[in-house]
Amino acid sequence: MGHYLSHLIEPFLAANKSQIAKQNPQLRSTQGLGDWLDAQEPEQTRHLPELNYLVIDIETSGFNPTTNALLSIGFVPINHGRINLAKAQHYYISDALKVSANSAVINHIVPQMLTERKPLKEVLEIFFEELKICVPIAHGCWMEQQFLAHYTHQLWGLKKLPLKWLDTLKIEKARIENGCVPHNQDVRLSSIRRRYQLPDYQAHNALFDAIATAELFLVLTRSIYGDSQPTLQEFYRYQQKAKSNL
Repeated sequence: MGHYLSHLIEPFLAANKSQIAKQNPQLRSTQGLGDWLDAQEPEQTRHLPELNYLVIDIETSGFNPTTNALLSIGFVPINHGRINLAKAQHYYISDALKVSANSAVINHIVPQMLTERKPLKEVLEIFFEELKICVPIAHGCWMEQQFLAHYTHQLWGLKKLPLKWLDTLKIEKARIENGCVPHNQDVRLSSIRRRYQLPDYQAHNALFDAIATAELFLVLTRSIYGDSQPTLQEFYRYQQKAKSNL
């Protein structure tokens, strides 16, 4: 995965959700998004096992949200250190009318898969309702951030989307920077999983990728901290050690 847009994430890490809610009071009555804006952000002084997370992956027809489509989204919660497969969700997007031969090669989504699908607005309402009390996690979160920011602006006029991500890609790159992993290592999700002896999985399915990222996140936290219990703030600081050129 490329990282040339990773700089887009940094302004959102400092964004304040409550300030955004005050600036957009009309959104508080919006299903899903309004509930998320009103919900208290996870306390950064809490320890990692005490928190709830939502691990997210998307499949798209390209890298640019203004010219490419969001085809599917999958997400699975981690509750108190356990992946909650019973609450995993996966949706194909009905607004994604164009599935090209090139995108099908990349993400394996073909038009026949889109026969049972939901409107993007409905899917995002469900997503934000699930995200309400959770810390978002992704692998290479710049992709999820830019597409979600684009569509929340398009659908609801939200100028900023203040998501504070944990990113398994950046966490692994921080481990490389710290000398825990040799330099010049492949940082694709499948390659990192193999380094930690996690099994192969069916890639290019948003839900399978989300579950694979959730498993990797739990292994990474164990590898870094062992039996100790760092705070969320400490983990944010750890992943900020990652260099974009690794």
